[in-house]
Amino acid sequence: MSKTTFSLHSHDGPAQINGVDFTAVHISEHADSEGIVILKGWEGTATVLVKDAPAITPEWSEDAVRKPVEVRLPEGGTGQALLTDVFYIDDGLEYWRISFTGVGPSPWAEASS
Repeated sequence: MSKTTFSLHSHDGPAQINGVDFTAVHISEHADSEGIVILKGWEGTATVLVKDAPAITPEWSEDAVRKPVEVRLPEGGTGQALLTDVFYIDDGLEYWRISFTGVGPSPWAEASS
């Protein structure tokens, strides 16, 4: 049986994650079909300059990787996600980059129900 993947929704722009405003967020939602089984999933990445996100501390990061965080789109949709990576990057600009995987309905689920 072959597997087919469909892209459902995507977002490129600002979003709030665990109470912090991230300026550059990419989120994508997809559905994978294998036979008669369809599985939906969503994931994303986000970056923000360190100076624009003083709320991100070691405690914030530790808490955020242990339990689901809220991902809130500017349009109002929300979803829960687990952070899979939290990186501090200093390549001339100091910024945070995080990766996350959705758990449960995506931020678009309310609008499509």
